[in-house]
Amino acid sequence: MNIITKRLDGKLSVTGQITVEDLAEIAAAGYQSVICNRPDYKNGIRQPVSAELEKAAQSLGIKFVYLPVAVGPVSLEKNEAFNRLVAELPDVYDGYGACPLTVENGKVILAEFGFGGKLMPTFPLNPVVPRRFAWLLKTKLFPWLYWNGMLKGREWLTRSAGVS
Repeated sequence: MNIITKRLDGKLSVTGQITVEDLAEIAAAGYQSVICNRPDYKNGIRQPVSAELEKAAQSLGIKFVYLPVAVGPVSLEKNEAFNRLVAELPDVYDGYGACPLTVENGKVILAEFGFGGKLMPTFPLNPVVPRRFAWLLKTKLFPWLYWNGMLKGREWLTRSAGVS
């Protein structure tokens, strides 16, 4: 991606000023929403206005919200509005899967990956080194989570609206 983004958490990334042309790249990267905080005409007519960005974003299936914030202290109302918008953003599944592979007696490689085979380790350990810790996860923790959580419909690590 030519646009430089900084991921703040699992839902929110930030970048500098974008153009209408950048939105195709943003959509291709999997982003589903844009919250534009730059006021229209901040730097004159050289930058696209929010209406142009919104039209282009919607044509690419990206939700676009305009919430301009001027330079200086941010009002409580703007802060609360931004927090509401972020809370409403769709949760995106990145394809995460875990596959504990027994490679020797009492040792496992915990293969954690996302779409396209991208490694996504959740522990700060080399994921290709067999470990007894991973074996304990596979034989003790994962079965307990399966029988006492997943089969009973519990989701401890996700925010869910539930089923009606």
